Amino acid sequence: MATAVRFDEEVQGDYFALDGKHYVVCDPICINADIGDAMPQFKQARAKIVRLGAVK
Repeated sequence: MATAVRFDEEVQGDYFALDGKHYVVCDPICINADIGDAMPQFKQARAKIVRLGAVK
């Protein structure tokens, strides 16, 4: 499992689009990974998206 975050400014890296919005991968498990770095073995995998609700 990994997380993805929608930033207010453009952030480069691995991402997906949902409802017209851009979400950047932020994987807390991948050691020494920068924001936007998906684990190599999952770069081509199809993501299953789990919505957690809006944060205000």
